[in-house]
Amino acid sequence: MILQNLVDEFCALFGRFSDRRIVLWFDEKREFERLLPKFETYLAGLALRPFALLRYDEAAGHGQLWIKHEIHWAKRHLTPTERDALRYVIYLPFAPERLDGPEEEGGWSADLLLEYRNLGAVWLVDGKKATLFGFLRKIGVNLPADPKEQRQLWEGGHNSLLAKFTARLAERDARFLQQPITPAWVRVQVIGDVEQTLLDLAAEPADKFAELAREGLVSDFVQQVREAFGFPHPLVVANGAPASEVADSVNKWLTSLVLHLALTETFEGYGEPVDFPHQELLPETPYRKRCVDFLRRWLKDSSAAAHFDRHIRQVERGGYDLSKWAKGRAGNAVAFPHLIRLRFQTLYDEFRAVAGQKTQYGAFLTRHAKHLAEEVEYTKSSPDPVPGFDLLRRLGQLVSACEEAASRAGSCATAEEVLHVYIEYAGQIDRKHWRLVADCAKEMDLEDLLAVANRAYDEYLEALNAAFFEGLRERSEWKLSGIRSVTEVAADVWNARAARAVVIVDALRFDCAIEIRERLRLPESALVPALACIPTRTWAGMIALLPLGGEQVRYETGPGEGRMRLAATNANLSDRQVRLQLLRDRVRAVCMEIEEVESGSRAPKPLPEVLCVFGHETIDSLGHEKASDLIRHLDTEVERLILVIGKLHRWGYPEVHLLTDHGFVTTSGESEQTIVPFPADRAIVAKSRYALVEGGVAIEAKTFPFPLDPLLRVAAPAGMAFFKSEKTFAHGGVTLQEVVTPHLASRRETIPTRVGVQVVPAAYEVRTYSLKVVIEPVLPEAMDLFTRPVGRTVEVDLQRPPAATGAAQAGASESVLARTVQREVKPEAGQKVAVVLMLKDTMDYKEGEMLDLIVRDVETREVLSPTGLRLTVARSMKP
Repeated sequence: MILQNLVDEFCALFGRFSDRRIVLWFDEKREFERLLPKFETYLAGLALRPFALLRYDEAAGHGQLWIKHEIHWAKRHLTPTERDALRYVIYLPFAPERLDGPEEEGGWSADLLLEYRNLGAVWLVDGKKATLFGFLRKIGVNLPADPKEQRQLWEGGHNSLLAKFTARLAERDARFLQQPITPAWVRVQVIGDVEQTLLDLAAEPADKFAELAREGLVSDFVQQVREAFGFPHPLVVANGAPASEVADSVNKWLTSLVLHLALTETFEGYGEPVDFPHQELLPETPYRKRCVDFLRRWLKDSSAAAHFDRHIRQVERGGYDLSKWAKGRAGNAVAFPHLIRLRFQTLYDEFRAVAGQKTQYGAFLTRHAKHLAEEVEYTKSSPDPVPGFDLLRRLGQLVSACEEAASRAGSCATAEEVLHVYIEYAGQIDRKHWRLVADCAKEMDLEDLLAVANRAYDEYLEALNAAFFEGLRERSEWKLSGIRSVTEVAADVWNARAARAVVIVDALRFDCAIEIRERLRLPESALVPALACIPTRTWAGMIALLPLGGEQVRYETGPGEGRMRLAATNANLSDRQVRLQLLRDRVRAVCMEIEEVESGSRAPKPLPEVLCVFGHETIDSLGHEKASDLIRHLDTEVERLILVIGKLHRWGYPEVHLLTDHGFVTTSGESEQTIVPFPADRAIVAKSRYALVEGGVAIEAKTFPFPLDPLLRVAAPAGMAFFKSEKTFAHGGVTLQEVVTPHLASRRETIPTRVGVQVVPAAYEVRTYSLKVVIEPVLPEAMDLFTRPVGRTVEVDLQRPPAATGAAQAGASESVLARTVQREVKPEAGQKVAVVLMLKDTMDYKEGEMLDLIVRDVETREVLSPTGLRLTVARSMKP
């Protein structure tokens, strides 16, 4: 619109003075100068150019003589008629008075061009000197009527808001420029979203400031910040200052802004107290909500939160400590780290006071659940968060799950029902317990939290396994419906025909396998429970995993817990090397120590059809030393197995199976062990969690047939009881944690995985016809385990959902963009793909309406943005 109107102005002037070949365009304040490049391009694109534009520019060597040369000499080969048909507009960035001669004191003259004033015409707007403001008003741009707002637009000449705005948006149509052109709105159009600009400035102070300075936008940006947040400080950087000094000046300004935001958020978070110690530094009331909203957006932005933390630490070092004032007050401000620590300590002291009584600490955790979740949300991105909030939140979840599972187990009628309760809750309770305990051990002075976690878990173990054992009392065989024995599961693995790797580890609990499955992003069907052989000891469990094919095995007394022999050959299956040889002989397995796989730089050649990886005994050995050491180490052992499974896939195995001999139970010592006397003289072997007896020996303890040798029976204490005192790590009995073992089958498809995406709008409110969206790649936590994900091309759209009238067709959303935008997202960590969306300016947008932000894969049409990602129109906009 603007460019064509400018052409029309000059054409009209030539029309009124048909005998004139030259128009002088005086621009004393250089208001139009930024517009010239687009104007020149626009003229060049016209099919028939009505005139040539000559621009006075001494820096380019285009002075008075050059202009005269272009008019009188460069076209000398044309005929007089052709030369007479040419028309020229001469842009002169100075006052008309320069044509009359120099000023009295040190002026300069453009008198060589004086003849053109006499032979040509001067462009005026409504009979006055041509100004950008006057020209825009003449062509119908909706400029403000308030003189103060007008001055904010035109003040500054070449660097005025209006000059920058016009140059940037000169190609927009008339409808766009007929909405109210206010200084604040213009700043958004010229600079962009003030909040995102601040985040960019905090991330790269020198570079972003240089960008603003090149565009002459520093003062406008500072004014934009003042209007948004009521922040009055100027941003002053010396001309020509080196990048380090620029960054220092910008950082000092940002630190002041962070103080401004932090004090406001604290003041609001503590209920606007009248005795707030720094009220003189607070902005006026209308600015406060915007300050708080922006601060929390800053904290929630994981890539930007570190920059806020850097500045707030500087603020705290500068003497801003509100601890004494805030002590004993209720509030949920998150800006000052020292107040977060104070709130946690206050909360934890309250927790300590009730930690000894179950009814009280349960009520405390329930009452503070929402508050803890909020604290975690706002502090998790900080480089120096207070982990205690999250630990207390997780404790509340654990205590609640333990009570719920124990209650459900108590109402079960059969052992199978209790088994299902355990399978359902293993990830929520057993896994979360060891992770919580391990994380608590990394912090200081959280003994009460740790004690409550252990107490709740111990009570869950007691209730769950008491109900399970009660369901087994009348059973005459060691079997449960709905769960296969580990012997059957292993037989299927060994008898399969596909190439496969089988990882056999010692003492892996079912909840640990849940962690492995989730970390590998495998479907739920990849993990199934199996019923271990009893007693749940390594010498029995490992034999149960062998491909025996129904051959008879007999028990033989001897040192330790005895040994098992194949009846046909007398081979000692309690010896690992004998078991490995049996695998080689029967399924042609190649056997490798797990350390060989971990350290191997390349796959064996040729790749064995069946690879058995064995020897992972760290969990068992650590547990027997001290259960607390095991719990702190479990995550490391889980990670090792994840890496091994991934490496086996990379070697070329489409299937990797994970099997184990037994699980284990851990107790904390918070509750005393229940010791059940056992007549050791009647037992072949008597340990803390089991005993082996002859088939006909009468004892009071519950017994089951020994699955490997039916001539013997396995005696087990009820639930969590022991035959003799044991450490806090144990196995051998019939608790669910011991007898339910995992079979994890990891299968990888040949179709390459595409990189995931995260969609981050620069703002969740639509205030203008343009908005910015950032798309970030989401890579697997262990991307190098398997094949690297491939990139994808995405399409970004903003849609108006179907009207809720009943007449709209399902899925009949309407795009509100001038055009959808496509971008390539590469699988590169830290990459940020910026997308600017332009709304249709022919549509009507009502304040408060919601627009759906949709991101799709261009090829598959898979929707990648989260369901319900909506932006709100913050102000009505009409075409």
